[in-house]
Amino acid sequence: MNSFHRVITLVACSALLSVCSPGLAGGQETEEAEATPQNDPVSFPRRLETEAGVVVVHAPQIDTWKDFAAVEARVAVEVTPAGEEEAIYGVAEFTADTDPNLELRVVAVEKATITVTSFPESDEARREQLDQIVRNSVQSKTHYLPLDVMLSYIASDAKMPEEEGLSFEPPAIFYSDSPAVLLITDGEALLAPIPDTKLQYVVNTNWDLFRYKEKEWYLRHGSRWLKNRELNGEWKYDSSLPSDFKKLPKDENWEATQDAIPPMKGRAEEPIVFVSDRPAELIVTDGNPQHRTVGAAGLEYIDDTESDVFRFEKKYYYLVSGRWFSASVLQGPWAYVADLPDEFATIPENHEKAHVLAAVPNTAEARLAVLEASLPRKATIDRDAGKDILVFYQGDPEFQVISGTDVARAVNSPNDVLLVGDTFYLCEEAVWYFSSTPNGPWTVADNVPAEIYSIPASSQAYHVTHVQVYDSGPDYVSTGYTSGYYGVYVSSGVVMYGSGWYYPPYYGYHPYGPYPYYPYYYAYPYSYGASAWYNPNTGAYGRSASVYGPYGGYGRCAAYNPSTGTYARGEAVWDSNEIAGRGVAYNPRTGTGVATNRYANESGGWGESLITHNDKWMETQSEWSGNTSTTDLRTSGGVTGTIDREVSGDTVTRTGEFQRGDQTLSTAAVRNEQGSIIGMETGTGERGAIGRSAEGDLYAGKDGQVYRRNEDGWQQNTGDGWNPVEVPDERAAQFEQSRANATERRESIDRESARDFGSGDRGNREQAQSALSNRRSSDSFNRDLSSRSFDSSRNRGSFDSTRRNELNRDFSARSNGYDRYNNRQRNFSGGRTRGTRRRR
Repeated sequence: MNSFHRVITLVACSALLSVCSPGLAGGQETEEAEATPQNDPVSFPRRLETEAGVVVVHAPQIDTWKDFAAVEARVAVEVTPAGEEEAIYGVAEFTADTDPNLELRVVAVEKATITVTSFPESDEARREQLDQIVRNSVQSKTHYLPLDVMLSYIASDAKMPEEEGLSFEPPAIFYSDSPAVLLITDGEALLAPIPDTKLQYVVNTNWDLFRYKEKEWYLRHGSRWLKNRELNGEWKYDSSLPSDFKKLPKDENWEATQDAIPPMKGRAEEPIVFVSDRPAELIVTDGNPQHRTVGAAGLEYIDDTESDVFRFEKKYYYLVSGRWFSASVLQGPWAYVADLPDEFATIPENHEKAHVLAAVPNTAEARLAVLEASLPRKATIDRDAGKDILVFYQGDPEFQVISGTDVARAVNSPNDVLLVGDTFYLCEEAVWYFSSTPNGPWTVADNVPAEIYSIPASSQAYHVTHVQVYDSGPDYVSTGYTSGYYGVYVSSGVVMYGSGWYYPPYYGYHPYGPYPYYPYYYAYPYSYGASAWYNPNTGAYGRSASVYGPYGGYGRCAAYNPSTGTYARGEAVWDSNEIAGRGVAYNPRTGTGVATNRYANESGGWGESLITHNDKWMETQSEWSGNTSTTDLRTSGGVTGTIDREVSGDTVTRTGEFQRGDQTLSTAAVRNEQGSIIGMETGTGERGAIGRSAEGDLYAGKDGQVYRRNEDGWQQNTGDGWNPVEVPDERAAQFEQSRANATERRESIDRESARDFGSGDRGNREQAQSALSNRRSSDSFNRDLSSRSFDSSRNRGSFDSTRRNELNRDFSARSNGYDRYNNRQRNFSGGRTRGTRRRR
């Protein structure tokens, strides 16, 4: 299962996109464009130059995004024909194919086609001239838009998907008002011997848990050790350890353990140790719970805990793994909450508890999280990619039929191997393969039996139902997966971590081999046991670690590696403050490939990438620590350079030095809440600057007119300058009331007319009904006609509340989308945005 996070910094993102393409509508590119990755390729407006004139393109407004594959949108444009000085403002609508990339937070836009333009010009020849300048500025290449902006536009109207068969049974939830830890063994404790000692260690827990002479248990807690005769019971610190602990193997598997030998001495308060052989959760407060008001009156949260616990109307609400549970007291019993009180939606967006809004149905945060979980991650591989894949079985392959299906699953393998009819199917790293035997050889599959997609959520194999084959050709297969493949599902309008079902592990003992009587253990991810929480900065779930073990939340503390025949410890699938991973992807539609290696922890990290685009490539190496980062790069065009980035509060500063041959370029960019400015200087002393105000960009109305918004409201460009069109709210309300009164009077007249005709014979009544019907049909036809595709000759109506609401919605989607995009780039390390908690 692909469980690592890909950590991509803003600098690497900008560098990647600059190699591939700088903007939505292209324009003339120079050789130096490749050397300026600091010019954010997803920001607007953009200036495009052609022989016929200059086109300034403002940020697109998204109307539809069908299946995350095809988009319909409109943009405000400023067109200055060659030889003229004054720009003409207009609107251009376009369609395009899209390819979203969640890791880079961008959407690749391909095959953009202008469908219609609109300009405030009465002369048809002039309109045609402006139209052609806009169309000729579009280049047939890949362009990019911020993913967060795209999602913001469609969030309110998007159809929310719904998983079936998830479990909402609450796990065991422990509570303590003093220091405590949660010791989880995945099933019964599996003990493995340590050669040349009388020690055994527990394989299926993420704690350092040992048994000595089969009668004493030792549990490492930081630099101290707890001792107990039984797993359940009262644990006490012990200042001494059996001498056999000094015989632990001197390798990295035991490095953290050996750092705590000998144990730290001195008095300390023992934590309470809660033990569970199934997934469980733990709430710890620093003494009596401290309640703080948040949002609507009556809603409170507990301030002195890392858990998300609230109180409303004398009932506690606990959020974990995207699910809400409630209880009258913190000790429980807890029950699943199907209908969350509306007051939770009033939590302010800037509050430290705002991250829970992603789990509050019908909030913007929840809808955006659901959309992200629904986005497919696609890649394309060669048809012969399966030739080197090896599948491991513990003994002979053993298959069991999945209840309610005609599909059998391999139970004694860490691989996802399924049997449908006489054919074996393997899902490995989100790619499907097939074979006539359970051991291969494996061939990339270009179709998957429908029976596989009937696997229920109660099965360990359920996650593979989120892997699809999208396209294929003679030499390739295009495949992809949604978030369910790595354990994020959608139900009740929110995202949830895990299916909620507990999947018991597969385990046993080797009777022979280099490790006789050593256990083999195949674990399955589970929903609880690590306080899984949704991080809005990364769009992914993270796991807490402070009370769940030194190796993070749930993790495989010991796992067998069939390719080497050895065992390794401390290989948590992920934890709260360390992320490591590598990945390779290629998209033949864009000709773009990415290979990355990443490591990050709470202090900093490093990364390297090789990015290709057809015959171009760029190699980057990055290091970051705290709020600073440095990226070195080189490209196929002979460019070398260094980008330094620093974050201070809401201000982001980037500087760059680039060189190719004897040409040099220095850049500096600053972005904050007031906007951004980019400055540059070449080696010959040429200077330039590009500024963008936070609210100074333009909007394309659905009526074909161009608008802008300032502190006084909306203004419209009619070709003779900018004129205010917005009226005060109270005056707008009067207009709306007048319109409603007029409608009511017309309906009253209709009713009176019907009664007058109705007093006559049947023919008169039918004639009256026919007349009214014809009039309404004519009205409807006129309204439909006015909403069709427009051009500049269209007779536009007045600026009413509908138009204002449309523009306000566009303004909100754009500003909120860019805020989220920029915020996620500032928080590239993926840390949780919450305050420091007190610990005794």
